[in-house]
Amino acid sequence: MSIFLIHNTDRQPKAVRPINNSWQLIPLIYGVIAVFFFSATSLLAATYHVSPSGKNSNTGTVDAPFRTLRHATNRMAGGDSLIVGDGTYIGEENQIGEIPNGTPGQYTLIQAEHPFLSILEGTGKDVYQDGHQLTPIRLINNSYIQIKGLKIKNSPTGGAIAVIASHHIKLLLISIINGTRFDDQWGSPIVITNGSHHVLLEDAWITGAMRDGVLVYGNNHSDSNKERDTTRHVILRRVVVRWDYAKTHEPKAGIAFYGADDFAVNGAVIDSVCQNCIVLDLNPGEHYYNMYGAYYNPKTTQNISYYGSIALNIKGATTESDMGGFFIADNYDQNNGHKLIQSVAWDITGPAVRFSKGDPNGFGEINQSTLGNSNYGVFIGGEPGESRLPIKIKNSLLLNNKEIYSSLRDLLTWSSYNLYFPISVPHLLKSKLYSFKNSAHALTSDAKMKYLTRIEADSPAYHSGESGVSRGATILYRYGESGTLWGEPGWDTLTTKPLWPWPYQDQIKADFSEPNYPPKGAYPPINNTRRGFCAKDQTLTKYIWEYLGNPIPALFEVGK
Repeated sequence: MSIFLIHNTDRQPKAVRPINNSWQLIPLIYGVIAVFFFSATSLLAATYHVSPSGKNSNTGTVDAPFRTLRHATNRMAGGDSLIVGDGTYIGEENQIGEIPNGTPGQYTLIQAEHPFLSILEGTGKDVYQDGHQLTPIRLINNSYIQIKGLKIKNSPTGGAIAVIASHHIKLLLISIINGTRFDDQWGSPIVITNGSHHVLLEDAWITGAMRDGVLVYGNNHSDSNKERDTTRHVILRRVVVRWDYAKTHEPKAGIAFYGADDFAVNGAVIDSVCQNCIVLDLNPGEHYYNMYGAYYNPKTTQNISYYGSIALNIKGATTESDMGGFFIADNYDQNNGHKLIQSVAWDITGPAVRFSKGDPNGFGEINQSTLGNSNYGVFIGGEPGESRLPIKIKNSLLLNNKEIYSSLRDLLTWSSYNLYFPISVPHLLKSKLYSFKNSAHALTSDAKMKYLTRIEADSPAYHSGESGVSRGATILYRYGESGTLWGEPGWDTLTTKPLWPWPYQDQIKADFSEPNYPPKGAYPPINNTRRGFCAKDQTLTKYIWEYLGNPIPALFEVGK
């Protein structure tokens, strides 16, 4: 059958001028080929259907669907679509692995017929293929793939979704409950690794057992290669994580960008971002080991940014100095370029924000953020003579923090246009009060906070910062146009689309509220899934907006 159908070839568009040199035809020829290629691919792309009640001997139509996901994906060609019918898919025959790559103009699609009613249910049994653990969804050396609307529960060792050495991947509307075994030493429900780039995780939520809810990783193995294995251009957009329990002594967090041991040799993590992410309501416990809190960037990372993101109610042992809101720079010399913009860290056992070491010739930035009700406020590590990353802290609120663990000289040198309350706090290791009154353009009065996510007009922080901006976070709109990858138009803009009410919050609450009892040996041993925003008469929006005890503005109520 002929693919290309060309009519009226003797006609020329009026704007086309004669081409005198044959070499000038080359761009035109390639352009025509590309147009026809994408058009033909689109015309030839097939749509298949799968259902737990189907048969693999069927043809894969809506009326005669396949039965298993593996059989269905094996029938697909690049650019095809698979509609996953409602129901539960169990066992290795329903693990999604070998998916044909799409093209820039035609992604290969795997999509739930109705969001969150297509469930990939793990059996707890570890399955291997060619020496690799098979997660429910495993993309390796893939490109131009979109997966949308699936729920994954009770995954085996290795996690729920692995994106390995892949690029141009979109994971949209993903719900995960117990995305790994509780006793998996390295288990993270979502792993993006080994040089993957241009990956988007959007409108996703993760709860239950985990080491890190989302792990973005390079490659620190002995055979790693810096150029090949550095993971970059990853966007986490509107991702919600609640950490429940695990059995591992490895460092743990809600979201982690895990960098390189040796930045000159190993695959690192660079140039990636969280946009409107939330990590909240850590399962409280007094005996956590290596719990690093909400957001954590181990080892060497560069240019990791957080915009409009929230760390809330991250509480554990009362003296844990590692359990932070945003642990942005680890104890490595080459950390550089990290930003915390329009973000909130509140009710934190350890520091609201922590920077340990970094490139002394580099920079870090905290701007228009609200940091409070923590033990240590801003924690800047490193001893005199060690390589410390200079941190610009400006237009921010530092409120009701019990102590500091930083050089006052550094805070005064690097800070401007902040509001501090109270004006003086004790140093963690020194028996004296440190005062912020001499910080440049500082305010030291009560901020009159009503909401964590908006500065009110009667607050001294309102429009009193540098160039007339408000001090503290204002989180009202969505960062990044939905569906855009790094570098695409609108990927990094503050849109005019309201963030509240939080999208899909009813489904998030329903998933997080499902009974989920920790197995023997897990910590904490108790898991009240109705805590925090999952309590009766709460929503995620109401919980965050009313956290300081004031009624939610009617504008942000559901339906308003």
